[in-house]
Amino acid sequence: MAHYKFITGSFTFDYVTKIIEVTGSVTELTLQNFINVVREAEADMMGGLPLGIIAKAGGKSSLGAGAITGITVELTNSWQVRFQGRPGPNYVQVFIKDGNLVGGINDNPIASSSFTQVIHLRSAAGTQIGGTPWDYLHTDSYISGSFGDAIRRMFEKGYIR
Repeated sequence: MAHYKFITGSFTFDYVTKIIEVTGSVTELTLQNFINVVREAEADMMGGLPLGIIAKAGGKSSLGAGAITGITVELTNSWQVRFQGRPGPNYVQVFIKDGNLVGGINDNPIASSSFTQVIHLRSAAGTQIGGTPWDYLHTDSYISGSFGDAIRRMFEKGYIR
């Protein structure tokens, strides 16, 4: 078994059970950080043998004006993610965000654990918006009728400063 630590917490990769356990008190898993850790695990060698592909990832295509599509991570070969069980009796909510996590056993990428409730913020057309509408006030990067365009018009009329 290999053990990796990363910014969002610790991950334990069990190559026998194909479980990636999110250890410690981590309550939020962002998919970009997750796929970065998975790539480290895939590059690892156990006993000199390559471990193979744990996940595929895609997305982050530009939609213009600083918006990008969300990332989709597909766990392969029956790999699953499990948040470390909590002692209870109260449940702890944990979140998977910034894209879609798919794959796993019977198309379920999440393995159950005690006293955790996994909230997977999925989207059929996931997007991530870079910056804020304020970043675009002094550019020509507006889509007519968009929120950014409305903010620009309110700024120009003096409604906001």
